[in-house]
Amino acid sequence: MVELYAAFTVLSMDNGTRDAVIITLAGILSHLVWYVVKHSWKACFGNSETQNPNSDVRNSKTDNGERESEATASKLKHSEPSKAVPNTSPREKLHSALREFINGRPELERSELRIVGQENKRQLEELLKERDDALKQRDQYSKNCDDACKDRDDARKQRDEDYRDRDSALQQLDGAHKIQDDLRESKLEAAENYKAMSDNLWDKTERKIYQSKQRYDERLRKAMDQTAAIKAASLEGKCANCSGIRIGDRSITTGGSYLTAALYKVMNTAEIGQDEEVYENLQQLRDKARQEIGVVVDRSYGLYSLMLTLDGNVERNNTLGVKGFQGLTEFTDYIGAALDHLVER
Repeated sequence: MVELYAAFTVLSMDNGTRDAVIITLAGILSHLVWYVVKHSWKACFGNSETQNPNSDVRNSKTDNGERESEATASKLKHSEPSKAVPNTSPREKLHSALREFINGRPELERSELRIVGQENKRQLEELLKERDDALKQRDQYSKNCDDACKDRDDARKQRDEDYRDRDSALQQLDGAHKIQDDLRESKLEAAENYKAMSDNLWDKTERKIYQSKQRYDERLRKAMDQTAAIKAASLEGKCANCSGIRIGDRSITTGGSYLTAALYKVMNTAEIGQDEEVYENLQQLRDKARQEIGVVVDRSYGLYSLMLTLDGNVERNNTLGVKGFQGLTEFTDYIGAALDHLVER
């Protein structure tokens, strides 16, 4: 019986339903054995009239889970015959039948039954203790399992929080990358627009500079033509735009207002009859005028070149956004017009 009880009370931790069934069967078997031993004891040493079948032995659980057996204060009487108490429940009927069976046995058998009952009681207490230890181990295992499950749940919560933080960080990173891409696209677009505007503006600037250069080249060409004509006329004794002056019976050719004034001065100071002296003074005046015209033309070349450079620089500065050269441009145009008039004269 003990081996059978031990076989049923060995707990298995893999299935809770099986554990509950085994514990229930073990409890039923232990109660059955306890009833048999208790009634055997009462049949051998006591009377049912003086003993309460439910108060002979009371099992109480102490703080450490062990059971203690407390004997009743009543004394067992061996000499008094047991009287059957009318019972109506199956449990009481079983107790009455068991007492009648034990009371009907001889004294020797009753002593042996007492010894067997005590041994069974001791074994039962040991089995109960083992069962309580097994229950404690099961409770400890359940507690450890619950702690492990709690730790697992905490780890999962932490993992989920880490996932959320990672997703939030990825979203922020994607937003930063999007902003960076937008800035890069805007920068490229602005660079393309600036390049197009700059190319267009520089094209216009170069076109204006080229037109200014053509205009100054035309001025220089006119000045060179005027110089060549003046030199040719002076070598031939003529002058462009010169007026003739008669001295006696001969006509004297003078060149321009400067030569005319000089010739009048010579004519007023010299004697008209002296022809050779007059022609000599006139030739000197022509040479001097030719030299002065050459100096004017050379300086005009330099001034034209300087004005061309100045116009180009002003145009480039206007292209770059410098707005303080409008007055200089107007002054340059005035000087150019005056120089053109001077060369034409």
